[in-house]
Amino acid sequence: LEALEAQVAEGRARLYEARAKRVWPARDEKVLVNGNGLMITAMAEAALVLGREDDLRAAQAAAGFILERMRRADGRLFHVYAGGEASVPGYLDDYAHLIAGLLALHQADGDLRWLREAGALAEVMLDRFWDDDLGGFYDTEPEHEPLLVRPRTLTDGATPAGNSMAVDGLLRLAVYFDRPDYRERAERVLTDLSRPMKRHPLAFPHLLCALDFALATPQEVALLGDPRREDTQAMLAVLTRPFRPHLILVRSASSEGADDLPLLRGRQPLDGRATAYVCRQFVCQAPTTNPDELARQLAS
Repeated sequence: LEALEAQVAEGRARLYEARAKRVWPARDEKVLVNGNGLMITAMAEAALVLGREDDLRAAQAAAGFILERMRRADGRLFHVYAGGEASVPGYLDDYAHLIAGLLALHQADGDLRWLREAGALAEVMLDRFWDDDLGGFYDTEPEHEPLLVRPRTLTDGATPAGNSMAVDGLLRLAVYFDRPDYRERAERVLTDLSRPMKRHPLAFPHLLCALDFALATPQEVALLGDPRREDTQAMLAVLTRPFRPHLILVRSASSEGADDLPLLRGRQPLDGRATAYVCRQFVCQAPTTNPDELARQLAS
């Protein structure tokens, strides 16, 4: 077996040497916010559920790059980064997909910065894209190249539509920051598109997921504890397995400096151990440090 492995390794090296003499395929080097938002979500979820530290580092690096190098001083996003320069005003997809990625990233690493950045982007998104007359979101900012009609995409395609992702993000941020106005905007979109969703459900897969979340009573969980400790990891394992689509998880080592987050306000770990507070509509059960008790509370 060892001889065979050595022979295969030698063959692979010779094949690579021959292939390296060919012209390498071209690679698109530009960075797009919307695609990176989807990637951040996927990698953050993989990091949380599978314990993939490499995926977590990649998601953190991508989020940091976008927020530091693809955002204007007034909080508005650029769409593309290429040749060392950010350009093109951001589209609705950029904001909505990045908000989803930041929410997933917070659940993966417990950094409250990502939650606050998502909230700040939501404010810009509503200011720049919301249609007060008809409800819902335009695809473009007012400063984009003028077209005969300002576009708005309502149906999902190969990737979720900006409207679908925006609705989902607003519903979740409404819980994180206790913002009923966010929920009102999201519900308006769901109400306006209820008949098309009923008639053509295959055209609205992600918006239907947002509708499912809106119709449920989310489980709100505040988890306080050092993310490096085994007791915190044990509690996280309960929260992430099985799949919990209606879970709103906010994490931190403590609630210090988190007065803007109602689920964390005034709460601390019990006896220095990882502590979970399970709530529905901000009505909470007794805090617990026991993973089995946490599972029972989530099931009740």
